[in-house]
Amino acid sequence: MVTLERGTLTIHASQTIASYGLPRHLVAFHRAHRKIAISVVAGNTARVAEAVETGAADLGFV
Repeated sequence: MVTLERGTLTIHASQTIASYGLPRHLVAFHRAHRKIAISVVAGNTARVAEAVETGAADLGFV
């Protein structure tokens, strides 16, 4: 089992996913990894894809 000690997770997601799909998962992740800072940016599909391609986002959801 891998234990995450600290760091930052940057997520870009489409509006609907950021508003309705991610919150419960982010709460669970935060409970398991309290020292990981989570940043969520909501945008359209093209911006999410660009963020992932350029490395501005660790994860992208559309």
